[in-house]
Amino acid sequence: MRILFVSPNLDTRPSSGGVQRTVLMLDQLRRMGGVDCFFLPPENPQQAILDEIHAKSGKHFIVPTSQISNASNGVVTAWLNAGRWRWEPFSPANKQVGDLSRYDLVVSRYLSPACILNLFRHPRLLIDVDDYDPDRLRQRISTAGWFKRLTLKRCLRYSEEAHRNLLPRTAHCWVSNPSDCRHPGLSRATVLPNIPYFPHGLPELSPLPSASHPLVFLIVGTLSYSANSDGIDAFLRVAWLSLRAQAPNVELHIVGQGMSVSQRKRWSSFPGVKPIGFVESLAESYARCTATLAPILAGGGTNIKVLESSAYGRPCVVSRVAHRGFEQTLPDGEACLKAERISEMVRPCLRLIRDPDLALRMGTAARHAIEHHYTTDKFNAAVRDGCGITLGKRVL
Repeated sequence: MRILFVSPNLDTRPSSGGVQRTVLMLDQLRRMGGVDCFFLPPENPQQAILDEIHAKSGKHFIVPTSQISNASNGVVTAWLNAGRWRWEPFSPANKQVGDLSRYDLVVSRYLSPACILNLFRHPRLLIDVDDYDPDRLRQRISTAGWFKRLTLKRCLRYSEEAHRNLLPRTAHCWVSNPSDCRHPGLSRATVLPNIPYFPHGLPELSPLPSASHPLVFLIVGTLSYSANSDGIDAFLRVAWLSLRAQAPNVELHIVGQGMSVSQRKRWSSFPGVKPIGFVESLAESYARCTATLAPILAGGGTNIKVLESSAYGRPCVVSRVAHRGFEQTLPDGEACLKAERISEMVRPCLRLIRDPDLALRMGTAARHAIEHHYTTDKFNAAVRDGCGITLGKRVL
């Protein structure tokens, strides 16, 4: 079987949730047949990354979306059109991918790459919707300033139109959040769950830090991603000082790639906050903390960092957005603690500070949820089942 796989995420070191899902999908698809890849990253990757990608089996095409947006509209017009190019075919890239009839299946991570490459000309197109883009944009609009809202509202209009008109033309879709099946074109979608990425099995559980150590909350994420950085800013602005006033010895460690100089300076100005940035071993960061925070304001699908925290046996204090999709598997009050607003995250944090046994029980329950619901076997089975539905046969 020959498969074309299209993604904005490169098949490289899985340092973010989006890349992790891409790598996991590719691993399973390559077990099913020969896979050619067409990647649409924001910019041209460095030569070392190109060499790593091209060393893998199958053909590999790479077209940066910065070239597509500028070539399609010009820089000024691209800004005025608010990303409309994401939902329109780009002829040079279409020519590069060529005739699709040589593929038995075409799989696209997200809808936008399928639009750019006009993959709807293939009768067996699968879209990994993952996180429903119009939902993400609506949440961003609700928290953005007035000028940014003008652009985001145009983005939303184009995104809604594309999802409404094009998803019904696909052979099959996956979503990561079961509730996304309510959207137009997704009533027959199947769930491909996000899972924590551990290529060599789940990590060993480490005991909670002793009372003699500083009590640490941990935030992990790609810090150049606005959904993460905006959430951290909001938490520090409306919750952290209140928490420190009631628990003066508590610390907040912020870990992840992409931390800017301005972020480090801004976050370190808060008492007890340590903006650490990239670390080689996340296991060590989780071992030092009692619990984690996910103060996410906007996003779709499900939050992989909540799953990662659970896999390490650490309870997560989550915003309403970060808890979406986990209502049944990581119940509030049993495997995590949810706050409807960022300012309300102080109370669940204090509960964990004052009751170490609660943190232990919730962390254990969260780890059990990972072992039962979010495994590589379940992920691979969902990929095979979706391909089987599209082909009209069972795929082993």
